[in-house]
Amino acid sequence: MIECENLNQEEIIKELCLCNGLSYEMVGQEGSDTSKLEMFFSGYPRIVGLSLFPKLTSLTIVAQDIKEISGLETCVQLKELWIAECCLEVSL
Repeated sequence: MIECENLNQEEIIKELCLCNGLSYEMVGQEGSDTSKLEMFFSGYPRIVGLSLFPKLTSLTIVAQDIKEISGLETCVQLKELWIAECCLEVSL
């Protein structure tokens, strides 16, 4: 479980891989075949590393410390996005 909001990108990607049954060491190969990612109750502080998953079609993020939705630019095949119970802030 990630406990610190100030984690670097590599640590966050390692946690993302761990929570989805992927090997961080093999994410360059496994990520290209991954179509679904989920993050539940682990303290995921921000969205990073999604460019490692070019075939991502479904992203689920629940009960995380995410304050803004960003980093989705590379998810051109994304069809389902579910973000719930996060710390999103509205900026006008």
